[in-house]
Amino acid sequence: MNHKPPIADLSSWPVLPTAGFMGSMRQFATPASTTPPAGSSNRGISARRPLSAYRARAFRVRRVIGRLLPICWVWAASAVLVRADDVDLDSRFFRQLSAPMTSVLDGNPFRAGLTRVAEQAHLNLWLDRNVDPSLPIDAGPLGPTVFGGLEKLAASQKCVILPLANVVLVGRESWVERTAAAILRIPEKRRGAKVDISWDALSTPEEALAVTLGGTRRELPPLPHDLWPAVHWREVDREVAIQLVLAQFDAPTTPAILSGAAIRVTRRYPQKAISLEKLRDWMQTADATSEIRSSGDWLVAEGNVAAHRIALSQLLGQESGNVTRVDPDRATFSLKKMTTSAENALNQLARAAGRTCVVAPDAGEACRSMVSLEGQDTTLRELVDLVASQAGVMAVWEHETLRIQLPAN
Repeated sequence: MNHKPPIADLSSWPVLPTAGFMGSMRQFATPASTTPPAGSSNRGISARRPLSAYRARAFRVRRVIGRLLPICWVWAASAVLVRADDVDLDSRFFRQLSAPMTSVLDGNPFRAGLTRVAEQAHLNLWLDRNVDPSLPIDAGPLGPTVFGGLEKLAASQKCVILPLANVVLVGRESWVERTAAAILRIPEKRRGAKVDISWDALSTPEEALAVTLGGTRRELPPLPHDLWPAVHWREVDREVAIQLVLAQFDAPTTPAILSGAAIRVTRRYPQKAISLEKLRDWMQTADATSEIRSSGDWLVAEGNVAAHRIALSQLLGQESGNVTRVDPDRATFSLKKMTTSAENALNQLARAAGRTCVVAPDAGEACRSMVSLEGQDTTLRELVDLVASQAGVMAVWEHETLRIQLPAN
């Protein structure tokens, strides 16, 4: 005698809640067994609700899911995702670089001047170990933005800068480009959450590397002995920090990083800030094979690191094209003792204030006299008055000019 298989009573099946965007849908049953409970009838379903009703419900659920999934995929595809290495001018890092700044740091040691600018702008900075940090600065007025000030400060010691991964690299062109290439080629799967990293003054490279590793174990080359200044980096990717330490000894962990000029890397630039044609022109001055294509809100540029460095310098340079005038009673500067002509000192101080120095004809000879200048957190007005008193002239501050004339009899 033939028997039909039993029909399970769905009232005995455990019900599991759904999650995510399915949470608003009805719950679904997952069978624990197809065996009906004791005393139940093979007609358990038909006694409560026809099987066709459950099939209809399943059909409706599939239809809802079919409508929702395309919407989710369209949303995910259209979302603007900012990657760690994008030139995102709206990010805090690039806003800090574009902030207005005027300063005169002549006479200060190179590292001290860099550190002063970086700390005031709340930026992380890493200086090439093979650059003498004690050389005195002779760069004149710095600005009108933080990026412009750091770039001019670096150029005074035949160095370049490159903002990347929330750190400003400063050093020899070859070192900056090689280090940047190593950072840009860190696999995305090794990137992690941003961390704060600090070590004390006179730490050795091995001690600094241990701090950057954060307790993780990794086979890395031994580092030569040295004594390093204190570091206080904020919100830096740990893998980037490791590369920065190793790069001081030309030992990046990414293989085959021999020359930044020989390594092609890709970065994205915002279309709203630069045209494809202009970006291509900038990059091809250093790499004729640079390639740029449009992708949504971004320009995707591939080229060597030198090309990217020049493009970023041009892009941030055009951001700082406007003259920034500062209040001579509020802006303060620090100068180590220096001797120069009054005319040179007054011209530099006027440029730092965003003004043009205009010397009256009868005051020209007095302004050619030599003066000594020194100050610590001294206002522009005080520095100008110091120069003017030594030269025997008078300074008159106007909206667009600093007028120098002989005192009235």
